[in-house]
Amino acid sequence: MDHNGEDWSVKEVLIFKPTLSLLYPEKGTLTVDGDIIDDLSLKVACYHTFLERGIEVTKLVSTIKLEMGDFDLTWKGTFSPVETVFSLGDYDLTLAAEAKLNDLTLNTVLKLDEDGFASFSVKLSL
Repeated sequence: MDHNGEDWSVKEVLIFKPTLSLLYPEKGTLTVDGDIIDDLSLKVACYHTFLERGIEVTKLVSTIKLEMGDFDLTWKGTFSPVETVFSLGDYDLTLAAEAKLNDLTLNTVLKLDEDGFASFSVKLSL
């Protein structure tokens, strides 16, 4: 199922488990994606399973992206249920920039994660 609005989209993907009597949903992902303001977007994915007693959320993945010209800042975090609350587990922070000078293009990407420095890359294109 998919619904696209002007600035937002909502999508549900279900995996069905075949049974003798009928199809039964086993797990799914509900994704909400959209622009908060012009340069700032938000995407939240809710992973869940279907149990006899209801729906159980297995994890939430949230991505916030700021795009300003040739500069992008992205934060992505994974939240897992721990008892009655959600706990932040893994996260990534990515800073990407592009600079152009005539025919020369410089792309840099700095990545940080929950352990600190993850990577730094530089790409020169002519």
